Amino acid sequence: MKGNSFLVKIELGSIQQLVEFQRSIPEFERQTSEQEYAERLMSCRSLVLVAKTNDEVIGIKVGYEENDEVFYSWIGGVKPENRGNGVALSLLKYQEKWVVQNGFKRIRVNTYNKYGPMICMLINNNYQLVDFEQHSDIQRNKLTFEKVMCNS
Repeated sequence: MKGNSFLVKIELGSIQQLVEFQRSIPEFERQTSEQEYAERLMSCRSLVLVAKTNDEVIGIKVGYEENDEVFYSWIGGVKPENRGNGVALSLLKYQEKWVVQNGFKRIRVNTYNKYGPMICMLINNNYQLVDFEQHSDIQRNKLTFEKVMCNS
């Protein structure tokens, strides 16, 4: 993928890359430990993606099998200085292709009201709002989106 004169490569990543990368995302209020990543990702089918330019990780997308039909897209992010260049969309498209190839019927994503660009990306890519959890702080409203995948 090309954007603003740099080439982005999507590839499989490691738990160590996730732990290191999460420090560069200001929205990650809580740092996930290597142990928590391993516990969630090693006991089921999972996918860890990294977006790289010049061998530097600039984005991640992580998900795992919720059940035989549903793949849960758990964590994703792009470094602030690399946003707006299609990196998140490239990660999303790679994940969707992998989900179809692995026989899942749906992708589920949770997000919060304060992440407008993510919500727009999901809606623009045919994700449907399936659940809403209201909080007193409107920015903390939790939204659950799903996309039905075509496994043909």
